[in-house]
Amino acid sequence: MLIEGGGDLIFQLIAADRVDTIFMTLAPRIIGGVGAPSLADGVGFTPESIRDFSLTDLERLGDELYLRYDRKS
Repeated sequence: MLIEGGGDLIFQLIAADRVDTIFMTLAPRIIGGVGAPSLADGVGFTPESIRDFSLTDLERLGDELYLRYDRKS
């Protein structure tokens, strides 16, 4: 399943251990502030419930990086 947005939904899926892979694009643009979009909004994770992912692939195209992270077992 591909989910391209909705920080609250993404947070809920990660919290429910329903996300195996994250594809992320890192672009040289900075958005900041309290209302800035986030990958995973929601209530956040406690230190004991943080989900860990490992970088498994990376590609550079111009100034952008295309990253793949897989969930650690």
